[in-house]
Amino acid sequence: MHKNMGKSPCTINEIQPGSYLDVEEAPPDYHFTKNLPKQLSTLEGEELAIKCTLNTYKAPVKWYKEKKEISSDDTRFDIDKDIIGVCTLKIKNPNKGDAGKYSCKIVGREKEKNCFTKTEVVIKATPCYFT
Repeated sequence: MHKNMGKSPCTINEIQPGSYLDVEEAPPDYHFTKNLPKQLSTLEGEELAIKCTLNTYKAPVKWYKEKKEISSDDTRFDIDKDIIGVCTLKIKNPNKGDAGKYSCKIVGREKEKNCFTKTEVVIKATPCYFT
């Protein structure tokens, strides 16, 4: 028997019907403790780090741009999560096409309160200087 299972014997009029109790572990309480800022901006070509924080590093997350999942194989981005739960999406060499809505979602709990966070990324043109 598992440690969360047990037999509960009882005798009624010399009959021992017995029952089993199986206690399942509650789903983990994953949530964001620091959301993404409402808006972030950077200049074209200037690396941008988008960060949010979870209550535990164990929470599985995915990053999205405009509802499309960002693949960890996409070389334009670096995706990281550290041991204290800080999730980072780096846009390595941003251009105007990288502007838009970004979100970080806890896998399997995307529609629950505190299980997703979003931001708007603005990419500004590099200023021109005349000498």
